[in-house]
Amino acid sequence: MSGPAGPDKAAIRLMTAARILLGRGDTRFSIARLCREARVTEGDFDRHFENRAALFQALVKPSAAEAALEKRIGLFEQSLADLSDNVRKAEHAQAEAIARLEEKMRGTGRLGYFGPLYRAARRWRLPLPSRRMAMVGVAALLVAMTAGIPLLQAARGNSAPRDDAADSIAMLQARAEDGDAKAQSALAFTYLGSPGVARDVSAAARWARAAADQGDANAQYLIGSLSLAGTGVPRDPGQAVSWFTRSAAAGNVKAMHNLAIAYVQGNGAPKNPAAAARWFARAASQGYVDSAFDLAVLYEQGLGVAQSPREALRWYRIAAASGDRTAAARAHFLETDGQP
Repeated sequence: MSGPAGPDKAAIRLMTAARILLGRGDTRFSIARLCREARVTEGDFDRHFENRAALFQALVKPSAAEAALEKRIGLFEQSLADLSDNVRKAEHAQAEAIARLEEKMRGTGRLGYFGPLYRAARRWRLPLPSRRMAMVGVAALLVAMTAGIPLLQAARGNSAPRDDAADSIAMLQARAEDGDAKAQSALAFTYLGSPGVARDVSAAARWARAAADQGDANAQYLIGSLSLAGTGVPRDPGQAVSWFTRSAAAGNVKAMHNLAIAYVQGNGAPKNPAAAARWFARAASQGYVDSAFDLAVLYEQGLGVAQSPREALRWYRIAAASGDRTAAARAHFLETDGQP
């Protein structure tokens, strides 16, 4: 054989994998390694290429079929480049879902431990408790439900053929199995809900853990959230705090916020309001609105910090400037000494 026998899918995968390996500087890869990367058998290689030289010749002499291949490679590379952006979009969608659920639960009075305090706070008789602290369990569970936005499809547009999506996921899986932490993290989110992939929270947890072990902050936040909720892994608040700590240290503001809540509640770690205030302050200073609100609550109540209505008002105003209506109402209450 002198080259690929038509635009067979196995040949396309082999040539795509070869380009990726060459792009990494691996010019001495074996046929066995290439087949593992492409997720095909060595028999598939033999059916399309006589030897490595024939493969390289096909790579440097594009045919008409290769035009379609180049397009697919471009789409795949673009999807990988955009994965981190789509993770941020997934987090934004998660936050919106949590906010909607909080609003609904406030309307039905199903706020659990903080419910009576909310009803009293409406009459401005008590300091308003942190609704974010009250909802931490729901937030941790929702991450498994909402974080799995169709990342690959969103990165490439809804018009991409299903085969392209399947090939991209296959290549993402190959990179993950080869130890690529970013691919492992992206695959974890993909298993939480993406076209062409059956939802599998156990697989999501497994890949999140693999990426987290390599220091990926998004994966550390995800495995921490799954551990807190007991979704895909045994429920373990102590492990959740450990992962939130590592993710927060790497700069993940959601992990900072969840770590602060753990210290406030004593869930997975001993109660430590001072540590909670520090982590809320770090996340709030980076623009995380929920942390700004909760930090204001701590200043208003004197938990972990010296009681300071002035500092409470400052942080309520910061949260209100980002559109938080409850923070705006609380700021007004402090500004007017409780007068209507």
